[in-house]
Amino acid sequence: MDATLKAAFEGASFTSFTAVSFGGAIFLSSGVDVTISSQLYSAYSSTYGSLKDVEVIADGADGQASRATVMVSPPSMSAISTWLTACPQGTTIYIYQGALNSSGASIGTVETLLRGEIDVPRVGIGGEYVLTFEVGTEELRLLERNEERKLSDAFHQSCFSGELGFEFTTALTRQIPWRTKDPSVSGQTITILGKKISV
Repeated sequence: MDATLKAAFEGASFTSFTAVSFGGAIFLSSGVDVTISSQLYSAYSSTYGSLKDVEVIADGADGQASRATVMVSPPSMSAISTWLTACPQGTTIYIYQGALNSSGASIGTVETLLRGEIDVPRVGIGGEYVLTFEVGTEELRLLERNEERKLSDAFHQSCFSGELGFEFTTALTRQIPWRTKDPSVSGQTITILGKKISV
């Protein structure tokens, strides 16, 4: 954390803010207009509304990735459509936290709390319009199951063109772990794809 910002947070009184960049196109902050790196983050936009809440960002554990929930208050139903067009699934979101001085300027360098991607947006209609974005990190994609990856000749050759290890394989129902055992032969020469290799 920036030393100046840290000192502000450790002071007796300070005004903190949360700012969110949606795809580098929409910039909102919590309750105040603030400039970060020459970019104005608005407390209210007539087109997009305001930043309602950013729920506590939780660290991932045991096969989970960090996630956050960002809520905005669009001014109308048509604004919700504008939001969903501007911020489809996969849009990059940056969440910042900072502090203001007595003149309303940001102190030091804001802290980046999360860099993530929009996963699932949800619309809520009650006393007001609420658009909720579930945000996941890039690590979340690494934990997704890749159902298209099969132990088959077609997929294997799409990764390793010309490698015929699965040429006569029709189906494998069990996982084959790699490098769990030492080679069963040693001191011999085998031929793979016309090349002699010592094992």
